[in-house]
Amino acid sequence: MPPLTTVSETEVIFSGALALDVPSAYFYALTYDLSTNVTRDSRYRMVLGSDQQSNLDRLAKAVNEGWINLPVAMNPAQAVRILDVLNIPASTTAPQWPVTNPSANQIFKIDWVAYPPTAVWQAYRPGDDIAGFLGAGSCGASRTVSRPGAVRFDAGLYDWSQQPGG
Repeated sequence: MPPLTTVSETEVIFSGALALDVPSAYFYALTYDLSTNVTRDSRYRMVLGSDQQSNLDRLAKAVNEGWINLPVAMNPAQAVRILDVLNIPASTTAPQWPVTNPSANQIFKIDWVAYPPTAVWQAYRPGDDIAGFLGAGSCGASRTVSRPGAVRFDAGLYDWSQQPGG
């Protein structure tokens, strides 16, 4: 067996149906104060271009003050993680990997999207993914970036085989 190669970081674009859908109420809460002259595409780019903490603060305020109801399907911390990963630079050169394996689908559709659980979303802070979602399987920093139909994942040294279904 040839020796395994160790890299400190790598990127790959996962493509396919990844179930990264953010409820529209969250977009309304994040853009309610923009001028009506701002186009839908510009609003979308502005939301994606905002940092996780800013989006999380705005969504937490909208939920806590009753402006929007907490959707059953996704809490604000889950939404800001997805919004952050939807912001892929146009210049990315990462290779593509079609996600067709049920185990890989489990990682995106169930495991990754469902973190953090609704019961503790208000304690979430950007960066918690390393200890919370990636846990002991990760030896390096991680960052996920995606867009509808594709995800660029910078996995550091994470051992995906330790995820349920992996």
